[in-house]
Amino acid sequence: MVGQEFPADATVLWYAVKDTCAQMEVKSAALGKVLGQFGDPEGQVFVELYSVQPGGNAIYDSQDINEGLFVMLTNPTASDAPAC
Repeated sequence: MVGQEFPADATVLWYAVKDTCAQMEVKSAALGKVLGQFGDPEGQVFVELYSVQPGGNAIYDSQDINEGLFVMLTNPTASDAPAC
């Protein structure tokens, strides 16, 4: 589970399933300590999860997530997030 990869103090600020991916915004003081050296002292990251199928098509299948994207980007709400 992806959530288990974050520090224990991580909080999911929002989570949304879209047509071809799932997205969430996560915040963690522990991440902030590490990411602060890269300009993200708040430790807030945007996460996009998807399932790339043979042939390269991306879908979202919660039982078969095989790719993810983690970006130091703040999206206050799911509607602020970029398209998949």
